[in-house]
Amino acid sequence: MNSFTYLQHPIMPNQAQQEIDTYYQKQLILSSRKMSEEVTKANIRADLESSREMRREYRKECARARYIETSIGADGEIKVLPCNMLVNIPERAVTNFKFLSLHPLQSIAGDTGLFALCLKIRDRKVTIYLDGKKVGNSSYIQKKLVAAGGEILISKKADKEAFLQGFWALLLRNCGETQLYSTHAGWIRLQNGRYQFIEEGVLLWNDIAEMAK
Repeated sequence: MNSFTYLQHPIMPNQAQQEIDTYYQKQLILSSRKMSEEVTKANIRADLESSREMRREYRKECARARYIETSIGADGEIKVLPCNMLVNIPERAVTNFKFLSLHPLQSIAGDTGLFALCLKIRDRKVTIYLDGKKVGNSSYIQKKLVAAGGEILISKKADKEAFLQGFWALLLRNCGETQLYSTHAGWIRLQNGRYQFIEEGVLLWNDIAEMAK
């Protein structure tokens, strides 16, 4: 009886082996390329997310670094310079009125706390009487300006409030001399000891206090 030995792995010709090696090499290259593409896509997604986060953080920093400087020109024009430590923003005019003067007021009885703000609105000279106890409220100043025909050309509420607060602080640094008003008509005694006659119909302290409400 003849005996045969069977090989678990048959012997292949050199050409067949080379083709299989080439096939495996191609598959390895394709697999490596696919892995590289996936890694590249993942890196791009990570970079985009990082870029979005950086932009969000930058906007937050810009908001935190933002403030407004208010100035009055030699001609009375009121301008604001929205300042930011990260961004340069040009100065611009933001009102339809010009500043003329601000005077603290006092009655002959010694009462204080009222102010006379003089503005030029559309070629008209306007005097606005203000209560010093209320001017810290931006809505109070805005109401008084609007009632006189004044406009603040700022759209955002927060920016407008910041402007009004800075505007009043700036006005206080440009105060003129104190103006004296009588509490009644008739003869009054002035601080220098002299007497003065106040006619009926002249603006009195109580009239100003009423207008400043």
